[in-house]
Amino acid sequence: MLNNYLKIALRNLFKHKAYSFINIAGLAVGLACCLLISLYVKDELSYDRYHEKADRLFKVVTDGRSPEREAKFALTPAPLAEALVRDFPEVETVTRLFTLFGEGLVQYGEKRFNEPRLYFGDSTFFEVFSIPLLSGDVKTALARPAMVVLSETAARKYFGSENPLGKTIRVNNDFDLQITGVMADVPANSHFHCDFLISLASAGMSRNPSFISNNNFHTYLVLRDGASPQTLEAKFPAAIKKYASAQIAARFGQTFEERLAAGYETNWSLLPVTDIHLHSQREYEIEPNGNIMTVYLFSAIAVIVLLIACVNFTNLATARAAGRAKEIGIRKVVGSNRAQLLRQFLAEAILLSLIGLLAAIVLAELFLPVFNNLAGKQIQTAFFERPGSIVALLGIGIFVGLLAGSYPAFVLSALRPVLVLKSASPAGTSGAWIRRGLVVFQFAISVALIAGTLIVHHQLDFISSRRLGFDKEQVLVVKRASALGRQPETFKQRLLQNPGVINAATSTTLPGKLYGRSTYRAPGAPVENSYGMHEMYVDEDFLPALAITLAAGRNFSRDFATDTSAVLLNEAAAKLFGWADPLGQTLAQPGDSLWRATVIGVVKDFHFESLHKPIQPLVILHQPFYQYLSIRLRPENLAATVQAVELLWKEFVPQQPFEFSFLDQDFDALYRAEERTGKIFGLFTALAIFIACLGQFGLASYTIQKRTKEIGVRKVLGASATSIVGLLSKEFVKLVMIAMFIATPMAYYIMSRWLQDFAYRIEIGWRVFALAGTLALVIALLTVSVQSIKAALANPVESLRYE
Repeated sequence: MLNNYLKIALRNLFKHKAYSFINIAGLAVGLACCLLISLYVKDELSYDRYHEKADRLFKVVTDGRSPEREAKFALTPAPLAEALVRDFPEVETVTRLFTLFGEGLVQYGEKRFNEPRLYFGDSTFFEVFSIPLLSGDVKTALARPAMVVLSETAARKYFGSENPLGKTIRVNNDFDLQITGVMADVPANSHFHCDFLISLASAGMSRNPSFISNNNFHTYLVLRDGASPQTLEAKFPAAIKKYASAQIAARFGQTFEERLAAGYETNWSLLPVTDIHLHSQREYEIEPNGNIMTVYLFSAIAVIVLLIACVNFTNLATARAAGRAKEIGIRKVVGSNRAQLLRQFLAEAILLSLIGLLAAIVLAELFLPVFNNLAGKQIQTAFFERPGSIVALLGIGIFVGLLAGSYPAFVLSALRPVLVLKSASPAGTSGAWIRRGLVVFQFAISVALIAGTLIVHHQLDFISSRRLGFDKEQVLVVKRASALGRQPETFKQRLLQNPGVINAATSTTLPGKLYGRSTYRAPGAPVENSYGMHEMYVDEDFLPALAITLAAGRNFSRDFATDTSAVLLNEAAAKLFGWADPLGQTLAQPGDSLWRATVIGVVKDFHFESLHKPIQPLVILHQPFYQYLSIRLRPENLAATVQAVELLWKEFVPQQPFEFSFLDQDFDALYRAEERTGKIFGLFTALAIFIACLGQFGLASYTIQKRTKEIGVRKVLGASATSIVGLLSKEFVKLVMIAMFIATPMAYYIMSRWLQDFAYRIEIGWRVFALAGTLALVIALLTVSVQSIKAALANPVESLRYE
């Protein structure tokens, strides 16, 4: 019997080639989308699950509250690690990471490179994280100062096929490190990646005893078997009071309770390491993380695209009911029962689905490199490498076949032979209404996806075109400019001799990069009026180099020797202090009775962080040190100017590689995740519309075929081709209009939620949905009009001979 079902299914497949192609193409594209998105989702959900102790591995994070804001940090103080092991029996092992907020210059022989993945780690690193040590001793590799473990890639980069153990590398032209191990490369699906792991004993700040400052460490712990993270977290408030009370009294002159009453509170919590990538958007994370909302969004798109393909199948199968009515009637007359017919139609649906699945696998393999490029991933397919994957794929094919074919199978198998053989309408009015409902569903989804794509791109355009308060164009950023030592002014003067250079400035950080934080208050003000603020150090040329505007006062100047104890505030900081006139006011730091600084100017607020965040208070200090050199260039002969800057750099610091970027590219990188989301969203929207159009094309073909004689009669009676095209398109226009009204509130709600991640965002207006509906309507009309025009221009004599 199964063999018979297969023969009939194949016969129908080849007999109705256009119908089969539309269904297989729709299912193939829909399933290919699902496969690609499922690979993406699987990769996103796999982060940090490769650790052997992943179920017991947590990161300790900090939740802070002050009168002016609440903050969530990924960092903790240095002595916390020792306290966790000493005072909490639930903790098995602890390790810390300290990441340099910049690049480190690594040198071995004649090889010199700026390395961004240079971390400090405790000797317990390999007990906590399951990263194999390929050579060296796990217990001693990071046990003493001046030791370093290299990744396999870094070892090959510097030493080729040589054994690096025991050799010495130099970092930042400052200290030598002995190589004591080589570890495997950190997997791509990890929330951090390091190539140089230096023993934390080498860093003096790791021994800082303060629990209320020096929050510079990423602290990880492994719980003992059976220990509850909630039980451990419940002990943290009392522990903070125990550890910090004396230090708060010494620095702020307050008791722990008074500090709490003044609105300052700190707590620690445990974050599962497997949740960091998708669920942690904390400040000072090691690397930019993903977003669980993106996973939900793409998963929803995968389901929607597949549903649209299934709707195509259902619509076309029920529309073809008239074409198979006599076949069904004769089968029932000669003895076939409904169960046999049901199995026959389901077999046909599953066959089409499996063929579509094979085509989808081919499409997924072909377009995976394109998808990886869009998503910034290195995903690899393994569809046939494991038996489980093969079974899962077969299950998907059968499930989709049943999902798409169940309703048509039940409708067709229920047709009554007497009515069928009398040529009565086999599908009935209810079938027509269901088809219309499914068409509305398809176009409602299409309109919502088009609207979502437009909103994403409008928001990205808004971000890229918004006035930031500084000019990021044509600014060359030289990294590790501290290599210039005490000669930055001489270097800048030489730069300015080049006609392609407008200005140059040094600073500790730049817009879009990490900023330090300190606590400031007015001298004599109550301790509770202390505020944590972002800070940066700059020279006198920084404001003009970045075109940052003063709102009041003056800039730093070489003509004022006292500017070494002067500061600039942004408008947000001046407002926070509540000064009517901030100029001439004095700032102090709690716990430091000697430090004082006078406010000499207020700069207009500028976006030194991404537009996800509102502008925060900022203190700008006159620099004792610097990290970056920003050079504003003229747009003419840009490449030649950059080359000239490089030659001058090599003249001043030949031992330091010249590495640069442009400020606009660095700042725009803050929105790289959103740009990728927008591109992928747009791609799958286009594919969803393509599948819907395939279905509308097929449905229009069968609708027009059914009305062939009617069209011929209308033409004989004088109807024009235009009126016939309008008649045939009118129903689809109505359905699209209904779909637009259904899609608008749905898309508005979802995209409003997405926009809430931005502190500065567009307003969603009615024009977006009008445009989305118009585009969907135009696409529908173009799809249907191909068949409508063909029918309207046909010879009426041939139409009347039809059937």
